[in-house]
Amino acid sequence: MKIIQVNMPQGPLYRFFGKDDHADDFINGKIRLGWLKGYHAMEGDVREDATEGTSQHIYNDPGQLSIILDKTTGKKKGCIRKPGITNISSSSSNEFYTLCTSEVANEKNIAELRERFRDTDEPLPRYAIIHDVKMFTEMTAQALELSEYSQCIMGVAMV
Repeated sequence: MKIIQVNMPQGPLYRFFGKDDHADDFINGKIRLGWLKGYHAMEGDVREDATEGTSQHIYNDPGQLSIILDKTTGKKKGCIRKPGITNISSSSSNEFYTLCTSEVANEKNIAELRERFRDTDEPLPRYAIIHDVKMFTEMTAQALELSEYSQCIMGVAMV
């Protein structure tokens, strides 16, 4: 299975669980992947992320190419290079699944995330720490290759 490495976090990464059985499954090798688009529509859920699967890059371009159009015909009249801003945005419409993890800055951040993933009146949720992100991803990719879904998977990306 092809593994694509793009801006791979060095780790450790933290995986928080709202339910004890999900934590037990994870520790025993059962990993639940979430549908990327599904995170857009989780109304009121702490995992809701309207920007999941989208990206935007804005940068100053000292030699940006501008095309000059004729006001009447709309046809190209010429080109000039001048400083400007390039704004690129994209949204994925493909079937991507993700394992939601968090980078943690300190103990206070861990406490905040545990509280965020907590169900009301329940004890603080458990979490797992993934120390070697590359090895974890490679082992997950190997397991996916052996799964009944292997024919449906084009690759695994570490981002």
